[in-house]
Amino acid sequence: MPYACLPVPRAGGGGDSLRPIHSRSVRGVAPRRLFAALVLLGAGLAGPGAAADPAPLPRPVPVTIAIDPAAEADLFAMPRIAEETRGALDRVRAGNLDGAARILDALVALHPDIGLLYANRATLFMLQGERQAALASLEAAGAHGFDGFADLATDPLFAGIAGDPRLAALIAAETKDAALIATETEDAALIAAETKEAAPVAARVDAGMALVSGANTRWNPASERLEPRFSFPAKPAGAVVPNHGTAASDILREHYRRGRAAGNLGDLYDNRDRGHSALEASAHPQLAHIAYSAAARAADVDYGLNDRLLFGQVTLGNSSTAITGGATWRSLPRLALTKPDGTGPMRLWQNASANALYVYPAHKDYGEGIGDLFPANTPYLIVSHGSSGSDKPFLEAAAMILAAYRPDTKTRLAQEGLIVPMTQMVFRRSLQNVRSRDDYFSAAAHPAAFEAYDINLARMVSLANSIKPGDIPPQVRLRVTAEDLGTEGVDYFGQGFSEQLYDTPAAIARIWRSKAWSREISLSAAETTDPNGRDLSFEWRLLAGDPEHVRITPSKDGRTAIISLDWH
Repeated sequence: MPYACLPVPRAGGGGDSLRPIHSRSVRGVAPRRLFAALVLLGAGLAGPGAAADPAPLPRPVPVTIAIDPAAEADLFAMPRIAEETRGALDRVRAGNLDGAARILDALVALHPDIGLLYANRATLFMLQGERQAALASLEAAGAHGFDGFADLATDPLFAGIAGDPRLAALIAAETKDAALIATETEDAALIAAETKEAAPVAARVDAGMALVSGANTRWNPASERLEPRFSFPAKPAGAVVPNHGTAASDILREHYRRGRAAGNLGDLYDNRDRGHSALEASAHPQLAHIAYSAAARAADVDYGLNDRLLFGQVTLGNSSTAITGGATWRSLPRLALTKPDGTGPMRLWQNASANALYVYPAHKDYGEGIGDLFPANTPYLIVSHGSSGSDKPFLEAAAMILAAYRPDTKTRLAQEGLIVPMTQMVFRRSLQNVRSRDDYFSAAAHPAAFEAYDINLARMVSLANSIKPGDIPPQVRLRVTAEDLGTEGVDYFGQGFSEQLYDTPAAIARIWRSKAWSREISLSAAETTDPNGRDLSFEWRLLAGDPEHVRITPSKDGRTAIISLDWH
């Protein structure tokens, strides 16, 4: 499956094809559980229809971890394993237990040192009525570090073997190990943690490089993301930006010289096309450029759409790639919005709420003669009009906005998880063609893809620096309170289709499939709260569509609205 706007040589192979992602976890500190059991799959990652915030990211604990190559490979395989296991669950739900078994057996063969896989296979054995095979698989899980037997014993699915001596022995060994750890460790905080695996050691950012490796990365089964951790030097190594003699660089340098701008110390830059369209290190010397270990690169966690890592720091990233061939060709933004398992939009939300802003080209999904092929518009990323390299001006703009925030404002934004919505507001409000408040509340500020010639860096730097902590606006929170949903096979046709594309905390999307002439949806923004406790007013605006066929009726306080649509 081709995966680049322009062909990019791939590590370990030629051409631009996307290789299968297979690799391995930290031996001795393997993930506690990818899922409580296969039947509980999906309880961790909030998917379509859910609006839960991702779990807070734990701070790194300074402990020593021994890593071997196979263990590191297992760690970076976890995103792929999660995806494959979700596919197995889909087959279970469809009644195809044999198909699910083939997926799980293949995973066990590829990753024989991950105890969780044997536990998931035991779950499937129970569904198949094979109790002895389930017990053998649980014993294999225990031999490879799985430690969730007490929970499994209380699961109704395992009731048939709850009293079996073999399971009792596994639970007893697990309890004994926990007690032994509790008496031998000097760090009580580790024992109080929900998981027993050692926390990763934060890697020190050195010479502007932040290395992602097995030593500083953990797998979080709740968010289904890899979480690298870093420590930064106390002082930046270089100027905030070189002296380009432009209005934007002059304004930023002067604010920084006077201590009024935070700069980019502590900010990460994640290039995900292996240098194909990268922000030059000399352009923003204070940015820490993320690099990936050989194991991470072999697993392709460094390439393409970032739906696998959360860095725990303010992050700016890009990937000038796309799926360029086959029946499902599409840009990365459209890929994220339309992933078959439905997790893509929530992963975009996870990124944004973790202060990570990514820029991706629209490639052939937007433009003259093409139209707009995106099924929805989100505030979670920036899409550039064009293909490879079209993202660079937007990376430059975002890096300068991040540097221009006042130190106290930037700290507050990061703490509140509001870096991305604030940066989006500054960027869109400062575009060349956005000259007024009314312009900002119009389609001019919110296209599906942005033009580089609309960027005004001086305006962006000045607006970002003018915002004090008490001026920080809220991010809207949306939810559906009522809607007309068609019935598959009656109102629309196509097995497995749904009109619900996604529900995320700040963006909701539907696809009209019904034969009905008019539809209605009721939305609420009542859960939106201001970071500084101020009273709020709400604007509901139509940005695309025929005003003759769309009616927006806000409530008296503006916190809710009913949207009625006619077929266009």
